[in-house]
Amino acid sequence: MKKTFVRILAFLLVLCMSFSMTACGAKDQPEDTPAAPSEEASANPSAQPESGSEEREHVELIFYTHANAIFAGYDKTMAAVNEYLKEKLNTTVDFRIYDQSTYKDTVNPAFMSGDKMDCLLVGSTGIDFVTNVSKNAFIDISSYIDTYLPGTKARLPEAAWDAYSYQGGIYGICSIKDLANQLGIYTNDTLLNDLGIEFPADTYYTWKDLVPFFYEVQAARDAKYPEKAGKPMLAANEAGQSIFYDFYDFLVGSYSTPLVITGIPGLQDYEGVKSGEEVTSYFYTDEFREYCEIIKGFRDNGLIQFEYNPEEYTSLYDGDAIGGIVWGDLSVDAAQRGYPFETTMHYANASTLMTSGMLAAGFALPVQCSNVERTLEVIELLNTDQYLATMMHFGPEGIGWTDADNDGVLEFAGTENDPSIEWLEKCWYQWYGFGLGAMTASKAPEGYPADFADRVFEMNKNGKDSGNLGFTFDATNVQTELAACNAVMDEYMSTFNYGTASDLDATIDEFVNKLKANGLDTIIAECQTQLTEWRAANGK
Repeated sequence: MKKTFVRILAFLLVLCMSFSMTACGAKDQPEDTPAAPSEEASANPSAQPESGSEEREHVELIFYTHANAIFAGYDKTMAAVNEYLKEKLNTTVDFRIYDQSTYKDTVNPAFMSGDKMDCLLVGSTGIDFVTNVSKNAFIDISSYIDTYLPGTKARLPEAAWDAYSYQGGIYGICSIKDLANQLGIYTNDTLLNDLGIEFPADTYYTWKDLVPFFYEVQAARDAKYPEKAGKPMLAANEAGQSIFYDFYDFLVGSYSTPLVITGIPGLQDYEGVKSGEEVTSYFYTDEFREYCEIIKGFRDNGLIQFEYNPEEYTSLYDGDAIGGIVWGDLSVDAAQRGYPFETTMHYANASTLMTSGMLAAGFALPVQCSNVERTLEVIELLNTDQYLATMMHFGPEGIGWTDADNDGVLEFAGTENDPSIEWLEKCWYQWYGFGLGAMTASKAPEGYPADFADRVFEMNKNGKDSGNLGFTFDATNVQTELAACNAVMDEYMSTFNYGTASDLDATIDEFVNKLKANGLDTIIAECQTQLTEWRAANGK
């Protein structure tokens, strides 16, 4: 049971490597901004009512978010969740949960048209925070935090609030998760030992460093086991984000759209760029072209399974593959994952804190939010109430999980999450579902260390400052250029991330020229000015 569950968990982790945009500011409200908030939403916070009071007015809210996938137990889970929310807050929530890969394209039109919604997930796999904060699309919640989010505030570092700040206000709530950035790869040591191949000896690795190793293992495996030839060695991210980018500090853009970056001193440097001080676009670097060449080669040689195929993904954790890409401290207990092989973790970088990491996922209240106070109360409960958090991630007790020993460790045998059931048919497997509230508030699944939450908090606490932690880009002066460049990236990035360009060099040139024509150099110059001023003001 344990082995199957943790294999599923590992798959979900591959899907959840994501990062996010840096925050920005706003001046005038453009025509395409959602409708203004109601008087109720704009009012100053009042004293927080007692939870569960039957005297409170019943409020219905709409939350937009995503999960790793949509599961069969959605209806019964949401029914149980709302029964609990009604008891606690006399509130019910229509959780409109979309698949991660379709969330942005599905939700953004509704958001921009001003449809009723009270909360939505923002970040690299959600609604673009940079663009929309600069359009006054979110509500300033700074005066509400102490009253309505005390538990959430206590669980987040100050940098997480700084990331969502602009001109004295706070426009979002960071998801409580692993906030320090640390990428790594776990290896199938059983396979490597069988083939007589050693992992390259180094402390940290860029993906470029590992390319010869991946091909060496693939060739040796296929030669010794011809029946395994053609099976993938690694998995790409279904959401269209690459797993092989170099590690750098995002200043404008995200992991999947690295528009303006700087290097991180001691971790990543770029020719002509003084790490931490000077900026460029990742798309102007030799690293970007090399990355595109690597990914195309992986596709052409069958090293990565790019198209989503549950059977192929499953095979990645059954001993035929070299291993997988993982994120953060979640992976330090590789031996507890239950793989049918020995594993070792190898990290790409030291644990690093940067503003973009805080913005990887968060919740914002759109200006059309109908009730700010009640919306924040729900978020607080999702982030602090263990029973509710566990339901959101695993379904109702007795249906998705049991805790017969009353030790806080979830058991799944005999439930709709029973590992013996094919994972696509399960009720709920959202342990890493940061779009459903704080993953660290939930009870820990069977096979996970009991101190998991403590490990995450310790990782966040001990993360190395990237050098520009706290810097947020104000996009006010380049809104037009940023929107245009975002459109260009939307058009081309899946081509590069999936290695599908027939003429790669020509496609890259076309892409870069379009970015230039749409104002990328203007964005770079604006970011450089702001970063220089910020560093001077903060003694950097």
